[in-house]
Order: sequence, then C-alpha cells, then structure tokens
Amino acid sequence: DGLVTFDDKFGLTYANEAFLRLAGLTRNECTGIDIDGFDQLFLKQCDLSLPYRPIAADVDSIEAGSCDSQPTAEIVLLRPRRRVLVRTARKESADTPLLLYFQDITKRREIEEIKSEFLATAAHELRTPMTSILGYSELLLEREFDSETGRDLLETIHRQATRVTDILNELLDLARIEARRGQDFNFAVQDLRAIVLAAHKTFPESASRVAITMPKESLSARLDSGKIHQAIINVLGNALKFSEPNGVVTVSARILIGVTPPRVELAIEDRGIGILPEHLARLGERFFRADSSGNVPGTGLGISLVKEIIAVHGGSVDVTSKFGEGTLVKIGLPITLDHEVSDSVGG
Repeated sequence: DGLVTFDDKFGLTYANEAFLRLAGLTRNECTGIDIDGFDQLFLKQCDLSLPYRPIAADVDSIEAGSCDSQPTAEIVLLRPRRRVLVRTARKESADTPLLLYFQDITKRREIEEIKSEFLATAAHELRTPMTSILGYSELLLEREFDSETGRDLLETIHRQATRVTDILNELLDLARIEARRGQDFNFAVQDLRAIVLAAHKTFPESASRVAITMPKESLSARLDSGKIHQAIINVLGNALKFSEPNGVVTVSARILIGVTPPRVELAIEDRGIGILPEHLARLGERFFRADSSGNVPGTGLGISLVKEIIAVHGGSVDVTSKFGEGTLVKIGLPITLDHEVSDSVGG
C-alpha cells in the first residue's frame, strides 16, 4: 500500500516505493512539491472523465489535531495501468501533520463488477423461461383448448421448467465447488475407462454416433467418479448437440509419456459446426454460448462446470476448434501408476 507524508507547511516529505509503483511516478518528480503540486502531478495519471477530490478538501474536513476524522476518496488511474485506489487522509503527529494512505482495490472492484454482471445475466437467463411458464400456464387456466393444443402448451411449460432446473442445478454445482474448493469431492482410485463407458450409456439414442477407443494400459486415477462422469457428459453432450444428426463423435484416451506427474489425456472430437476464434477465447465464461441463435438448447454453464471440476482434480482442459470443421476437447488428468493402485488398495 502507498504512503505519502507532508510536513506542517504541506510540503511532501516522503513517498514510499509502493506508492511510486502504484502511481507510476519517480522520486525526483515527487521531490520539493506541496499538496497542490502533488495534485497536479497525480492528476496526469488519473482518468480525467471521473471527479477527483483534491487533497486540500481532505485537509479542510479533518478536525485539527484529531485522528478520528479520516476522509477517503476513490481515484481511478489510467497510468501506468488502470487501477482503482482508495486514498485516506489522516492527521498524525506534529512531525507528520498529514499522511495519505493509498490502497489498491482494483481486484475488489473487478470482482464486484463480475458479480454484478453475473447476477444480471443469471436473472435474465432465468426470466426468459419463467416468462413462458407463466404465460402458457395462465392460458391453460383461463381458456379451454383441444387436447392437441393443450398438450403442446404443457410440453412447452415442461421444457422451460426443465431449463430453469438445469440452470439452477449447474449454478448450485458451480457455487458448491467454489465455496468448498473440492472438500466434498469423494476421491478414490477409479477406472477412467469405466466412467467413460457409463457416460456413453447416458446417450442411448446417439450411442451409434460415438466411437470409443481406449488403450490397453491401466487408466486408474484418483478421481471423484460422479464429478468426472458429469464433466464427460457435458463435453460429450455438447459434441453431439453441435454435430450433424448423423455426425460421428470420437472419444479416445492416451497416456502421456515423459510428463510429471504421469497423465492420461481424454480427447472428445466432433466434426460439427465448430467455434469462431473470437468465441473460442470466451469459452468457459458463464452463460456464454457460441451459438446464440437459441436453436440448440443449453445453459452456457457446462464448460464452466467442466473446468471447475477438472481444476479440483489437478487436471487441465484444452479446447481447439475450426469454424465449420469441428471441435476437439482434451481433458488431462493425473494418472495413478500400477504400484500406487496396489499401495492404495493395500492401505
């Protein structure tokens, strides 16, 4: 945090290295200036489109000889890079009549902005299906419809209610993982091959479209089988959704040689619509969907959840794609060697 002190004539007597670094100023620039000169110098680094509270205003608001009054001002810097600082003014001892304390709250502000944007987006995503649910249910309550029309309205209500449930479940999963940092994960040595095959069975209508290739070597790893199952379903489900109706999705695994710790790489590749480069850079942002047409159902939370789950496992998620050609998702996970499996079972 930055510290700047002034003498009884309000000449600058000291600026610590942290302040100089935050403000992008040199010690020579700060030598021999008073509070007005300091304001003029500091203003060169600030966003002038925003109001700036001069130090003299802080001095006037501090009661003489009192340390209780500590006026604060929020300042946005553009140079040396964009930062948000909180400046607190204090009256100290006779040797240091005025002390300015600068705290960098940039990260805090960024988190607040992300939180606000996230809540606004979540509210919008929930409001859209809820509008359909309320509207169609009111129609059913107020009017009589033939059986075919009534069933069509009920199917719409059910579909939109399922969407709301999916959004809430995935939001809760994300919040639980972040809050507990994986403390509720049930890790055990598991066969990744079995988890992949179980995930495949959740898509019985598309089973013939999925080609699975597994190595002969053991794919035992210390996993939470339920969470990894969920992650694979999300990736495999996306691959099937964004492919042609008869398009084949390949699932393969290989053991990466020469890396520490040893890892297994699970690759899920489709030949679907692919992702534009500018969209690929945003993949994993909550509620972001590369396909914004609404033709393909989804919440925009799936890849975010996959990344959170794999991160808790100490793994990695790498996505490459070419628009119009398809997408490849590689999930890397630390693998358990055969002697480690024996030790774990024996223990």
